[in-house]
Amino acid sequence: LRAGVPLTTASDGHRLADVADRAPDLRRWLWAAGVRELCGFRGRVPRPVPLAHPEGTGR
Repeated sequence: LRAGVPLTTASDGHRLADVADRAPDLRRWLWAAGVRELCGFRGRVPRPVPLAHPEGTGR
């Protein structure tokens, strides 16, 4: 974070049931580490994606 390197996440789901498994945990861990934005891609073009507060309060 201090170096300004964009972060992205990905699911390692090998079955449909595993896709986004534990996403709420990941959101809490990222938020606790100070992450407020992830890097997403559309058409291989990076774009910022705000990370919502894990409790849904928008803090």
